[in-house]
Amino acid sequence: MKYLFLRTGGNFQPLLLDDLLKNHSELAADVQRTWPVPGFFNEYLEHGAYPFFLEGENTFLSRIGNVIEKVLYEDIPPVTGLRLTGIPVMKKILYEVATSAPYEMNIDKMAGRFGVSRPSVYNYLTYLEEAGLIRGVYPKGSGSTITRKPHKLYLENTNLLRAAGLSWSPADPMGTIRETYFACQLESAGHRLRTATKGDFVVDEKYRFEIGGKSKGKRQVSGEEEAYLVRDDTVSGFDRIIPLWAFGFLY
Repeated sequence: MKYLFLRTGGNFQPLLLDDLLKNHSELAADVQRTWPVPGFFNEYLEHGAYPFFLEGENTFLSRIGNVIEKVLYEDIPPVTGLRLTGIPVMKKILYEVATSAPYEMNIDKMAGRFGVSRPSVYNYLTYLEEAGLIRGVYPKGSGSTITRKPHKLYLENTNLLRAAGLSWSPADPMGTIRETYFACQLESAGHRLRTATKGDFVVDEKYRFEIGGKSKGKRQVSGEEEAYLVRDDTVSGFDRIIPLWAFGFLY
């Protein structure tokens, strides 16, 4: 929503989640009367999360890269006492999360791949999460600290995804892009997000969401009362099928 305002000057009002779920068709119709939603949404995924794009899209990725470098080298070590030898490992973590399918965490395998101890992996994940570079999403009913093993890891937003993953192409893990965007919008709006055995996410211990594209059906959330299918390949939804872009209006 903020990106649309900066790009168009349009006056858009934030919605509560309950209102969005009930009235997403009306929202889609209202926005589409004036603005080409798919184009703006795709722009946002690449460079809309930070106002740097106003200074030039060609330099956007390098600016985000500079932000990541500053956080790793200048912000985290003084606060945590991290040695500089740990920074390359954190870069590898960011790259792995950015270039993988929705990243299900396995501490033992991560420690082996990176050649560090399990406690070190936990520390690096904590530093990255507290610095706002990654988010851990925990299983339904679990606590909320990195040492309680989040089920999935995401970068904080899709712009960091692109910067840490170096580039996007048709071969990129679209599931990661979709879920990163959804998690960012819901948690930024103050909602509690958990992974689920049926569907991808449970929000506020009440709503269940399955995130996908045109091939995604309702089978994964069938039988659930408050279950919704969120798709990135549709401009307008109906009933309990909601376009992914609409969740950007939650704040």
